[in-house]
Amino acid sequence: MLRYLLLASIISSCILFFRLGSNQLQSWDEAIYAESAKEMLITGDYLTPRWNQEKFFQKPPLAMWATAGLFKIFGVNETSARAFSALCGVGCVLLTMLIGRLFLSETLSFMSGLILLVTPHFNYHARQGGLDVPLIFFILLGLYAYLKAQVDSRWWVLFGMGAALAIMTKGPGAAALLVAVGVSLVVSRSQFWKSGYFWLGLGTLFILGSAWHLAMIYLYGNQFLREYFGQQILARTAGVIDTTPHGWTFYPRTLFFGLLPYTFLLPFAIVRVWKSREFPAVLTIFVITVFVICLTVATKQPWYILPVYPVLALAFASLNPSPSRVFLPLFLLAIVHCVILDRRIPGLNPEQPEIISKAQTGTGPFETDIRYAPAVLFYSNRKICAVAPDHTMGQMTKCF
Repeated sequence: MLRYLLLASIISSCILFFRLGSNQLQSWDEAIYAESAKEMLITGDYLTPRWNQEKFFQKPPLAMWATAGLFKIFGVNETSARAFSALCGVGCVLLTMLIGRLFLSETLSFMSGLILLVTPHFNYHARQGGLDVPLIFFILLGLYAYLKAQVDSRWWVLFGMGAALAIMTKGPGAAALLVAVGVSLVVSRSQFWKSGYFWLGLGTLFILGSAWHLAMIYLYGNQFLREYFGQQILARTAGVIDTTPHGWTFYPRTLFFGLLPYTFLLPFAIVRVWKSREFPAVLTIFVITVFVICLTVATKQPWYILPVYPVLALAFASLNPSPSRVFLPLFLLAIVHCVILDRRIPGLNPEQPEIISKAQTGTGPFETDIRYAPAVLFYSNRKICAVAPDHTMGQMTKCF
């Protein structure tokens, strides 16, 4: 298995880091997190995240901490801003293989990692400086540790660490992991509570996952609670925030295009998993939990569904196709991604380069459209002013 892990590390690193910094950071998310990391570096305050020189409580700071460290070592640039996500993408490939090896052959588990790597939706976000691929990495770490803990209870400590780091990456994004493991424990009727390592893992989860949150509550009280829990969790669950409304077909459509070219194998994979007794139940419960959460939450974004891709890659591999017929197309598809298709889209906001150029010529607050504010702020180093009272970040860009 070691040789497969080494080969997968080389392949995934080449694909995910190829021309990683070739284009400007895009608004929204990756430019926001990169700017927050840069302001940590400038101010020296790593406890309280900031954006546009205002306190930024919308997300936990783990990814920003990692990016700030990369900025300090390699400089403030696009590659450093995206490197943590790409590294976690490589880690996701390897963890998918390790999970697969628990019930698949070495060859098929290797195949599952390659399937995940060249899945367009996952591949694209692994090359963006967002939080979702790092979240998936820590979720997979938690799932792998949970499965290993069924044989050796010492793995509960690693589960606690993985779950806590998932919380510190994207807060409520870790909910599906905790729910899936909790349901699996109840269904399995195992006497897990008799293990001291289980309680040690639970303590690790609580301490690592809550320390920063408790510090923010102590320092900022209602301001933190209102922005972190109110605006980012409750408001997004109950209403549509910062996007347009989408119906129940939004995520099926997202998966249809995001899984290509494996989309048409999905019905067969579902049947295979349903009939198989080897496929771990916790993985099935996890996928169902993610779907239920995504369909329940009123605010729908395409990246919310990303955590299901590693499990679906394992399901595709469990179809047990002939490696000689599958590996060659996978490698060819990886080359196509690397050389042609996986170039970053340069024009999500076609006016962005011109606005950034204009902002870089002056000093003092710069007024711009809220759509371009994150990238303009990152590249101009000027405080941004945007009239956006209905936007969740409008208070941080309000004009004086």
